[in-house]
Amino acid sequence: MNPKEIERFFKGVAKDFPEDATVYLTGAAAGALMGGVRPSLDVDFGVELKGANSKRWGQLTAAVEKN
Repeated sequence: MNPKEIERFFKGVAKDFPEDATVYLTGAAAGALMGGVRPSLDVDFGVELKGANSKRWGQLTAAVEKN
């Protein structure tokens, strides 16, 4: 993934899941945003939801899978 693909992915997720969350980008995708060139086809990340419950996690999962 390159920076434009990563940005497009997270913009799509944000559109489909407009809730307060903190995203922690890791792996090759994080490296790509910092100028690394290691190829990768996925985006590794963690999410911290504010006031999370099982319904919101399900909505987030659906948004990620859609994008």
